[in-house]
Amino acid sequence: MPFWDIIQKSKISMTTPAASVSPPETARLDTYIQKAWKTDEQLHPFGVASDESTATNPAIAPPTLRRGKTNRIIYYIGSFNPPHLGHQALMDHVLEHSRHEADPDFNAVAIIAITHGERWVQRKLARESRTTPASPQGGGLYLPFDQRKALLEQGLPASLRRRGVWVFPRPLDDWFGFLWRLMQACQDDGFALEMHELLGPDYVEWWRPQKSGLHGVVTSDVCRAADFVVPGSPELEDMVGFAPWERVITRDGGEGDEDGVGSSSSQGQGQEQTGELEAKKGEVWVCRESGRRSYTIRFVKCEERALDPNLSSTKLRQIIAGADTDELLDKVRGAAMSPEMLVEMVRERRKN
Repeated sequence: MPFWDIIQKSKISMTTPAASVSPPETARLDTYIQKAWKTDEQLHPFGVASDESTATNPAIAPPTLRRGKTNRIIYYIGSFNPPHLGHQALMDHVLEHSRHEADPDFNAVAIIAITHGERWVQRKLARESRTTPASPQGGGLYLPFDQRKALLEQGLPASLRRRGVWVFPRPLDDWFGFLWRLMQACQDDGFALEMHELLGPDYVEWWRPQKSGLHGVVTSDVCRAADFVVPGSPELEDMVGFAPWERVITRDGGEGDEDGVGSSSSQGQGQEQTGELEAKKGEVWVCRESGRRSYTIRFVKCEERALDPNLSSTKLRQIIAGADTDELLDKVRGAAMSPEMLVEMVRERRKN
């Protein structure tokens, strides 16, 4: 090749811009959780290692962020002293009817459960002791943070964890700093992220709906009745300060595969053997705050409640307080998450 042609070709190659690489359309949420964690500790929040993929293991489908859509994380704050099956049912039912496969517009990526710290629970029990008569066994059962977190983690079925439920490893005091770091990390890479708080229906009464979520609130009557559900009517009572309810058209979230990824009832086994709860039919409603339509209350209605509507941590503590050590397991099974672990904790407490 003549020298002049070589020079001209080199100029072209030097001035021709490199082909642009399009950013990925999806990304794993756990990657950004790890970025926001700011330590070398490897979290694996959904039970899936960061180097595993659906290509190498089709049973793994980790929670995924999607570009061009608003991704939503639902966070659930509670004392969980101790955690019970109503907590599990609420997370399961809401996620099943809110994730991308069921409602692409809402596009819930995950639910994160956050446990209150020691002082909050101690103050709560102190308030209860002033209004509740003492029991022979000591009704004010107090479980430290590490035990409450362990009961939550061990009580979650593996399939529910893989679908996107993570127990935050630290107390509530550390949550909000992490929340902002997570949102910033996602935003830096072009993934829009919103945070909606999951509340029991007793906090979302029609005449004073709580608006504590950063971008909105989610609730369900899967365990407890909601006062804005009109008995015998398909309509819902309007919430004060919000526009009328709108029905959301969702699609079936899928029955899952043989490994139980998908609907929590996909394995066809009972809760006694696997920790799974049978998936419930539901419908979704949304109302928007007057003057701030971006702020919503999302209600995931349950068509067939099966749990005791009076189930609560307070009731579970009362059951424990009134039971002899030998009958504890029979009393809490069917109500508590991780009943065997809980009974062992109570037995150790009574020894001391």
